[in-house]
Amino acid sequence: MRLSASFVVALMLFTLSSNVVAHSAMKKSRRMDASSSESEVLNPPVKPKPLWWKSYSRFAYEGVPVVFNGNIVNVEKLEMFKARLESLHHTRSHVLKLRKFLTLDEVTDLSKPLNLDYWRKFKGTEENPHALSLAGIYYQQDQSNILAMDLVLKRLAEYL
Repeated sequence: MRLSASFVVALMLFTLSSNVVAHSAMKKSRRMDASSSESEVLNPPVKPKPLWWKSYSRFAYEGVPVVFNGNIVNVEKLEMFKARLESLHHTRSHVLKLRKFLTLDEVTDLSKPLNLDYWRKFKGTEENPHALSLAGIYYQQDQSNILAMDLVLKRLAEYL
């Protein structure tokens, strides 16, 4: 079925005019309502992030720092890694209190141990091959745990 051009134009004008009438009626009703303001309509309120998220959010969208290059320890990246572990440890203790928002798998992921005590003592200047080997093993464990916990924390921050 073909529609004439004048019919299409008339239909578009009718649609536009009804939208304008509806919009102006909505504006008038908002002006009468003292509780709403024009800024609320233009800028809907942004849902605030939970307080526990603020301490961890600076690490959330970054990769886990690569601390080791063979047997050489990058001390600057080691400090970044330690700071991330400390923040994650603090954040997950708060998040685990919100169990009703977590699945059983997410609770399991957040409950995985971090080798935080080891990293607090590790300076990165050790020359003992055994200490470096042990640090490499702990780094791999913590790296995989961080990635799993990151996913849970990001989802929960968006959900809450």
